[in-house]
Amino acid sequence: IDGVLLFSPRTASIYVNLINQHELQSATQRLRHFCLSEAVARRLAPIASPHTEIADSPTLEAMLELLE
Repeated sequence: IDGVLLFSPRTASIYVNLINQHELQSATQRLRHFCLSEAVARRLAPIASPHTEIADSPTLEAMLELLE
């Protein structure tokens, strides 16, 4: 896995909770996190992701552009 797509603040919170529950914080440091919005990216704060990208607009098209 090279990256994770996160489309909502709720999904990002669940993701962070699972990462913490299973003690996978170090594994997330090499992943790229692609977020639909700033609100989604803020939920990643507990895992301090160094590779977080935010879509220019909250659309599927903008998310796919991040992947290019």
